[in-house]
Amino acid sequence: YDEVRLKVLETLGMADMIWSASTYLQSKLKEVYGFDSVYVPNAIDFEQPQFIKQDIEHIYNVSWIGAASHQKDIELIYPHLNKLLSVSKDYGVMLGGYSPRSKQYWDYIEGLMTSSGKLPQHRYTRIEAMDCYNYATMYNFASLCLAPLQNDTFSRCKSSIKLLEAGAFNLPVIASEVEPYREFINKGLALSATNWTAQITGLIKNKGRGERLGQALGDYVRENYNISKVNQIRKQCISSLF
Repeated sequence: YDEVRLKVLETLGMADMIWSASTYLQSKLKEVYGFDSVYVPNAIDFEQPQFIKQDIEHIYNVSWIGAASHQKDIELIYPHLNKLLSVSKDYGVMLGGYSPRSKQYWDYIEGLMTSSGKLPQHRYTRIEAMDCYNYATMYNFASLCLAPLQNDTFSRCKSSIKLLEAGAFNLPVIASEVEPYREFINKGLALSATNWTAQITGLIKNKGRGERLGQALGDYVRENYNISKVNQIRKQCISSLF
């Protein structure tokens, strides 16, 4: 721990200005390391082709999209996806981000998402990882996004990027009530995961509610997390250094 702390202090000490992608991370940088930072949130560039929603026919997909290192997060929803199998057949499951380069890890994640293979194959969609200019197109195959997150200091310091991306596609989200997602949950723009199974089932049965939730999230993201707006903060920060 001491070695990591010293490395963080050394790295931060090289910076003329530090940007934090969340207010919680901003507070922790000050509290733990004594460094001030500027809150500059992640944002969506709606002019990028990958963020232009496509009309693609697919089953109602309960989805998780992301990269590696989320094993503990996805383990949170595994028992609930198991329960869901006996509650409804009117849905599919979509895993976005699978990479054959880390086959052992992703096969384990795939096992969690498919309830250890009990989910019928025709109701499962796997989309392999894409580059940073195309990965968001995976959201075109999602109907509902799940954002499970461990409640630890590292996770609380993360940004809300998963909700921003889902919002760009007007998709409803059920999220763990952990710091990066509280803003959206408190505003009624995402559902707090108090009962994953019941909430997923509710949105499967009441798709209109999910559409309204997704539209409200999308409107909020476009208004507050648009890259053109956030870039003004970046511009001011950079100008202040000269």
